[in-house]
Amino acid sequence: MTAFILPANLPKRRRKTSHRGANDHLEATLQEAVVGFLDRTLAAPATFTAIAHGVYFTGNREEATRRGAKLKRMGLKSGWPDIIILHKGRSLFLELKSATGTLSPTQRIVHQLLVAAGASVTVCRSIDDVRERLEVWGVPTIEAKLPPAERAVLRAKALALN
Repeated sequence: MTAFILPANLPKRRRKTSHRGANDHLEATLQEAVVGFLDRTLAAPATFTAIAHGVYFTGNREEATRRGAKLKRMGLKSGWPDIIILHKGRSLFLELKSATGTLSPTQRIVHQLLVAAGASVTVCRSIDDVRERLEVWGVPTIEAKLPPAERAVLRAKALALN
């Protein structure tokens, strides 16, 4: 067998680019919109938080890798949904995906584990999906308490923000 030794200065082969970066950006934008919607409309006693899995690190790749490793050591687990809503003793999870986004194998496993543990998990692709899921789950919103005409105005304003 012949061994080949490459010169040290040989440039690294460029990775093929994928559409993942575009989907990450779309999902981050969707998450910002959903968080704004929940901040404006979620009514007590419901509360929520977001998990920063797709943290967009600034700086160089080495720094981003160090930060990611530190978050992992601190307990950040991959595959968990983006948003956790707590309401009357129930854990409700929203996984936010772009129109073309799909669940990773790890996300599928974590979602199954959460459901087995008694939580509810759903995939949402828009604020309307989130609104419908909150209604199905019986989570109170300020919007739901408004008369239909005022609700329509609030929805129109939300659409204008997107």
